[in-house]
Amino acid sequence: MNLKKLLKLKEFRFLTVGGFNTLVTYMLYVFLVYMKVNYILSMAVIYILGIIIGYYLNRIFTFKSNGSKVREFARYVIVYAAGFLISLGLLYVLVEYAKINPVPAGIINIMMVTVFTWFGHRYYSFKGVE
Repeated sequence: MNLKKLLKLKEFRFLTVGGFNTLVTYMLYVFLVYMKVNYILSMAVIYILGIIIGYYLNRIFTFKSNGSKVREFARYVIVYAAGFLISLGLLYVLVEYAKINPVPAGIINIMMVTVFTWFGHRYYSFKGVE
């Protein structure tokens, strides 16, 4: 399948935006952890940045929405708030109980929460956008 066909798929665009957003925010997470910032605080910082970057990129590129910015952003934040809580709990379990280093635990965490956020944004944040 060529790139032009792939770009027509919302799922591909979502993964592209998510990949870019994840790369940027994960690099910041790694930097903060190596600078001895607590891994929970580091995750909180990247979530806030990720929400802002992700909302605009998903609105414009993934879902090509022209709906209410205020309503969509509020819904986007709700999905990410739920994802954030799931992420914090999962990250804590991976680091404290599974004894996984915070850096690879962050990758595992991000991959798992991405599935949740796709469905949340597709069917709630940008509901009705085709």
